[in-house]
This record gives sequence, structure tokens and C-alpha cells, in this order.
Amino acid sequence: MAKGNGCSRVRVTHWLPSRSAALEGSQLRWFYRLLGAALAARLWTDEQSGIWRVHTGELFPWRHLPGVPLYSTWVLMIEWAALALAALGLLSGLQRRASLYLGLVAMLMGLSQRYANQNVLLLLILVFATLRFLSPPGPATSELDFPNFGLIRWQLWIVYGFSIANKLAHGFLSGDAIDALFGAGAVLSQRAAFGVIAGEALVPILLCSGNARLGFCAAVLLHGMFALTMPGMWPFSFAMLAMAALFVQSAGSTGSAHRARSASRQRVMEKLGMRRVKVRLNDRIGRDGEPFDQVVYEIDHGQ
Repeated sequence: MAKGNGCSRVRVTHWLPSRSAALEGSQLRWFYRLLGAALAARLWTDEQSGIWRVHTGELFPWRHLPGVPLYSTWVLMIEWAALALAALGLLSGLQRRASLYLGLVAMLMGLSQRYANQNVLLLLILVFATLRFLSPPGPATSELDFPNFGLIRWQLWIVYGFSIANKLAHGFLSGDAIDALFGAGAVLSQRAAFGVIAGEALVPILLCSGNARLGFCAAVLLHGMFALTMPGMWPFSFAMLAMAALFVQSAGSTGSAHRARSASRQRVMEKLGMRRVKVRLNDRIGRDGEPFDQVVYEIDHGQ
């Protein structure tokens, strides 16, 4: 404390979650929630498609990996329980790290019994998400700067890129596949085929431009259409939306961060009888990896 000219100066250091932390918190919450929804949809799809009857021997084990024994319904119950707990934890935000590991184990168990591209995608997302907890602290200034989330963003581009390339290589633009599935007629089916490819190209472009929210809305429309018109697509749709959420920032979170700072500043003013305050912000990373702002108050108040 320094005194002079009838006033005393007090220097107070306070820590608050940073503006970037508030923004990222919203992105990450939606990422984990949508990932939890994808795992829940995976469980529901497995049950609806007769996986239980496969493990009882009633149905032929389609897409079963050769050389891997088909496990009993008791082991299947363990897989589904792990999947359910992982989905519940990610949706609620409770025990997020444990939920990611449980989901990873459940997806590995499922892939040992039945192969599906969307299950591999979910496994990759879970692996990339858990890398955050295995990596040593680095020079990143925010949690979303860690390389594992960059891998997830790149995964979105890879999925859309290979999907478009595969459709173009196999004559999807003719509309024959859509006509065979829905009987919509040649003209309408061809237009729908062009619309699907245009949508898959437009979504990642919008997400990486200044229209990330519009890109997320386009992704909701595109993958909602996929899920509603094709069976078993809900896990894939939620997985794609989870990755898309990492591109979107929330303006509401900025307001929450500003209100938190204003309330903290007011408390300091009331406590110290402050007349004038100067504030300096220094972005820091805490020991748990969460970004914080070091708020330094230099206060002049009467004697």
C-alpha cells in the first residue's frame, strides 16, 4: 500500500475465468453433450437392430470380424452398461474424463464384434478427446488450442472430403441411388443428389469462415435429414454435430464473462471504498489447464 496526497493506493490481484474460457466452455459443453448423444444413439441403434439376438445365436453375426469370438450376452451387457454410463456422464457433464474412457472401452468392445464406419468415427473422436488428458501441459493459451481438438476439427474435413469424393467416384450425381431408396423419380432424385453434395461441401466452408453459426445450422439441417430418412444414422449425425460445435463461439458466453467481471469489480469497490480503479488483464493457464485472467486492481481511495 502506498500513501500520498491524502490518499492511499491499494493493489489487489484477483483471478477470474477468462473471456476465452467462457467462450470455450460453451463450445466444449456442446461438443461433449453431442458426443454423449451420439453414444446414446449408438446404444439405442444397437438394441433396435437386433444385436442382442445376434449374441444369443438367433441371428447371423453380420459384419463380425473374422478370428474374433462372438462374446456372450453377459459381456454385451457390460459393453452396453459402459456405453450408457459414458453417454450419461457426457450429457450431464459429470465425471467427463471417466465418461470418455468408458466410452472408449465400450466402442473398442463393440468394434471387436461388429464393424461399422460410424463406430470407427466415434472411436477416433473419443481417442482424440482423451489425448487432452494424456498430453503434458504445453504453451497453448487456451484449452481449444491443444492439438487433440485440432485433430477433431480436421477429422470433420476428412469425413466430408472422403464422402464427397466417394459419391462423385461412384455416380451419385445421377440420382439413381436416391431414386432406388425413396422412389422419388429421376429428376427429383438427381436434384436431391446435387443438394446433398453441395450441403456436404458448404458446411465445412461455413464453419471455417466467419459464418460458423450458419454452418452449424446447415449441419443440423443436413444431418437431421440424413437421420430422419435413413435408418441407423443418428449416431453419425450427432458425431458430426459434435465436431461442428468446436467451430462455433457463443456470444452469450461473452456476456456471462463480462457480468462476472462487473460483479467482482463492484465487490472490490464496496469493500475498499474505492474512488478510482485501473484494471490490467493477463491471460494465464492454471494448473488444471483452464485459462484465467489475472485481474490487477490499482485503487485510490480516501484515508
